[in-house]
Amino acid sequence: MTRKFFHSLIPIAIICAATLLVGCSKHKQKPRKPPVVTVVKTHSEKMKRQWTLIAQTVANNTVDLKARVSGFLEKRYFNEGDFVKKGSPLFQIEQDQYKIAVQRAKAEISMKKAVLENAILTFQRNARLLKTNTVSKAEYDQANANKLAAEGDLEAAKAELADAELNLGYTRITAAFDGAIGLSTYSVGNLVGSDSGTLATIVSLDPMCVEFNVSEGDFLLANKDAESRGITLKDLLSLLKITLILSDNTKYKHPGKIYFWNNKVSSSTGTILLRAYFPNPKHMLLPGQYAKVGILSSEDIQTTFIPQCAVLSDLGGKYVLAVDAKEFVVTKRVELGYTFETMVTVKKGLNPGDMVITQGIQKVRPGMKVKTVLSSETFDSETSVGKPKATVK
Repeated sequence: MTRKFFHSLIPIAIICAATLLVGCSKHKQKPRKPPVVTVVKTHSEKMKRQWTLIAQTVANNTVDLKARVSGFLEKRYFNEGDFVKKGSPLFQIEQDQYKIAVQRAKAEISMKKAVLENAILTFQRNARLLKTNTVSKAEYDQANANKLAAEGDLEAAKAELADAELNLGYTRITAAFDGAIGLSTYSVGNLVGSDSGTLATIVSLDPMCVEFNVSEGDFLLANKDAESRGITLKDLLSLLKITLILSDNTKYKHPGKIYFWNNKVSSSTGTILLRAYFPNPKHMLLPGQYAKVGILSSEDIQTTFIPQCAVLSDLGGKYVLAVDAKEFVVTKRVELGYTFETMVTVKKGLNPGDMVITQGIQKVRPGMKVKTVLSSETFDSETSVGKPKATVK
């Protein structure tokens, strides 16, 4: 009975399995939609090389004022925050003990001069008497030695006077250059000395220096560019247009000029420090401000550029994923040039009109069919930032 029941179920199971297989085969035959990717159409145009870099203002000159002699602080000739001129007095330390030291040194010189004059007279007299054998050679030699010793004592006394006058001069602290002076650490009446630390700090404001860093690769490209044009790197940098963008995104009206680049590459960042001068007649710039430096080359070059987000790397180097005329993904090896914030120039590997994938890269692989959305990238020469506008192809 049971065996007959199971035998009767076999045809039913076969029919069900066949039905499932047919359903699965119909499901597999349903075509899959290709993934959608955003592409940029590359083009070549003449443009100036441009960089926008994070920067910080620094004073060209900074001096920490310190006391070189001890004494009570008698006067302060400035208000904190004032702009002071070179040579103007800033602090006065009590002078009484140093004036006394100068007087004592002058008195010592007078005594040493008297001793020297007597020694010279004795030596001259012994020199005459030696010719008549009135004095011995030993007496003559002793007179000569006394004269030489008196001369040495006088020179030592003069050095003591110079030292005393120097210390007296140190009681008056003056400005080493034109600049703005900060807070005063000590008030009038405080005892100060060489171990008191900084009394106040002066920073120069005009011109203002701005520090920024460029990549080692960009610096090498600049050197090669200068060499190809038959000029020095200094001459090439002098041709660049340097602008300053302040923290509120306004453009500083005075142009700058690069005057220094460091003699080594930072091992931690792979960058080189550069400095530029900016005129600062109204003292609008202060040390320590963060800003951006815009660097614009002097000549137009034919350039192909793409967004940096399109660039990939492997052991073979840099490459991009592009889409051919039939909308299949292909790999294109590229050689890159300068970077412009979100954009990068392509020296080799791409032709104008190539469609490069910028979004959806993680969803595709070479040989895959895709659906493209065209992103029309523009390049703003003022900010060097690509501005996408997507349209469906």
